Amino acid sequence: MFDIVRRALRWRVLLAALLLAGFAVSEAQAQEQADERCFPETGYCISGRIRTFWEQNGGLAVFGLPISPQREESFEGEPFQAQWFERARLELHPENQPPYDVQLGRLGALQLLQEGRDWFVFPRSEPREECLFFPETGHNVCGAFLRAWQANGIDLDGSGPVAGAQPYAESLALFGLPLSDEMTETVEGQEYTVQWFERARFELHPENQPPYDVLLGRLGAALVGYNEATHRDTHRHALAAGVVRPGQRAGRGRGRQPGDDRLRQRLEGQRHDRLQRVRRLLPRRGR
Repeated sequence: MFDIVRRALRWRVLLAALLLAGFAVSEAQAQEQADERCFPETGYCISGRIRTFWEQNGGLAVFGLPISPQREESFEGEPFQAQWFERARLELHPENQPPYDVQLGRLGALQLLQEGRDWFVFPRSEPREECLFFPETGHNVCGAFLRAWQANGIDLDGSGPVAGAQPYAESLALFGLPLSDEMTETVEGQEYTVQWFERARFELHPENQPPYDVLLGRLGAALVGYNEATHRDTHRHALAAGVVRPGQRAGRGRGRQPGDDRLRQRLEGQRHDRLQRVRRLLPRRGR
């Protein structure tokens, strides 16, 4: 009789434990779903750090809609979590402290590489009045493109956006350096004035009122199928054609320094010095 009672108690304890485990799983799933923001336009959701980063740094206007789930990708043999958007690829780098734990792929440089175009041969310019000149790449950003570049940025100090121009370091973190001056190109069958940056392509749409007269190209949509195998093939063909040089990198967030071996060391030193100066002067902004 005692054994029967003991077995019955064991079964009750086991059943209670299973019920509690099921409740915990359901609660975790509910919390995960509550953290998601879903977009019926594409059927994909964003959550966690990628959602926070997307919402705090420009949202739909800067990154566009999600066009893939968050998933593991591999670049140069290193796996990482990433999610594609119409205009960007957001990468998770948990080894870094926020906000550097989320980085943007260099889709501007990557798209040029895939098209077989060497931005090093793009015509360079001298400093011009009312423009922002970048000696690292030899290009000016002017007019509507400069207003758009300065109006957006990554919130590096956690104080939120401010009206008007963003600090230089924050705009640089979002778009990167210019890889060209303004040029005329055909985009989806229509001619536009465009300018290429490390992580974006600016397009001038004078038919729209500011600030919508400058739109960001849908480079994420163009490159969403780009993977490590595609990169190896593209890089091999570009290397054979002289579009890239041995050791030159493109595409991933951590390979963000533009250029080849002739320029890389100088760029790294100049950018590090400039960012350190800007961060020391970065104003502490109220929310």
